Amino acid sequence: NMKYKLIILFLFIFQSLQASEILGIAKVVDGDTIKIRKQIIRLIFIDAPEIKQKCFTKEKKIYFCGKESKEFLKNIINNKQIYCEYTKKDKYKRILSECFLTKKKLRSINYKMIENGWALIYKRYSFPKKYLIAEDYAKKTNSGIWQGKFILPEIWRIKNK
Repeated sequence: NMKYKLIILFLFIFQSLQASEILGIAKVVDGDTIKIRKQIIRLIFIDAPEIKQKCFTKEKKIYFCGKESKEFLKNIINNKQIYCEYTKKDKYKRILSECFLTKKKLRSINYKMIENGWALIYKRYSFPKKYLIAEDYAKKTNSGIWQGKFILPEIWRIKNK
């Protein structure tokens, strides 16, 4: 009986560790959230400016960086079928996922958002170290929100609740 319980427990743990996948045409909600069918997917490792968030260009002009971030994500996805892999959901029941433009997992959408400066690494949680290279590149090339001054999306959310 004990052996049987252990096998069941093992199978349960093993199954929960295995990645699930979701495939389809995505609708962009904002710079770090998409929807495939009815499923809300939060792009893991990244944090994009909120839709109502404003940032500054290097000429100190105000612009809606959250809207720009969303537009950039729309352009990446561009009605293509995308492929997302995930192992967990967050407290809001959103799937936490890295999404790709190919099933071979070659072109990470999350990574592209960082590399082009329209999202930041969400450093509150662990993330792949290669993301540091992408963020560094965005800073050096003054891409996206790195073109000027901005408040961290995390701080902006706290101040604008």
